[in-house]
Amino acid sequence: MRPGDTVVIVGAGPVGLSATVTAKLFSPRNVVVVERTPARREMALELGAAHAVGEDEVHGLVGKLADGYGADVTIGAVGFPDAFELAADLVRSGGRIADIGVHEGPATLHLEKLWAKQVTITTNIPSGLTIPQLMNPIATGALDATRLISHRLPLAETMQGYDVFTRSAETGALKVVLTNN
Repeated sequence: MRPGDTVVIVGAGPVGLSATVTAKLFSPRNVVVVERTPARREMALELGAAHAVGEDEVHGLVGKLADGYGADVTIGAVGFPDAFELAADLVRSGGRIADIGVHEGPATLHLEKLWAKQVTITTNIPSGLTIPQLMNPIATGALDATRLISHRLPLAETMQGYDVFTRSAETGALKVVLTNN
């Protein structure tokens, strides 16, 4: 991301919401989050997204925000083929796609659409090398990551924590923190 970019984040689970929180470090003009679940759209707005919409609204919104050119940066934060394809569809010519969702199956790369756009595509998962870069803004108060914590449980209830996280659609779980009291 660069200052002034229009950024679209596809998915408002823990990965997408983390991207929403950290996006402000790069001073984007607009952060748009695309999410199917209303409660997660609301959380994205609370965490700093300028807009949080469903898939049916996003093309019109991004077209309006980016003068019809598409987003400067799109982030696929889900790990499903349709989310990656939406991120690829929403990026402008010369834009950048970052796919940070964990894929468990194949996704189609539509080069017949992307080659003319001359986009840059990156994939990545968090690594130990980026921890200091993320911890510094948290330590200084520039980022408040505590909003991502939805549940706190004692370490002895680890299995319950996994159950709560696995059923996030029912429980509203984002991040489950286990503490050793």
